[in-house]
Amino acid sequence: MLFYNWALQATDQQGVILTSYYALQVLMAIIPLVFLRLSMSTRITVQPAEGDSDMQSL
Repeated sequence: MLFYNWALQATDQQGVILTSYYALQVLMAIIPLVFLRLSMSTRITVQPAEGDSDMQSL
């Protein structure tokens, strides 16, 4: 909520430029997390695939 109030103050003072800047900062923080999530999910999907091939070979 503090961040939200901060963004509102930014719009009151200097307009959309500041809020878009803060939104960009948030995006730059979120994007690496999304990539991390994706890489983790791909690792998780790769492991069962290897397990399946082992099961088939047995």
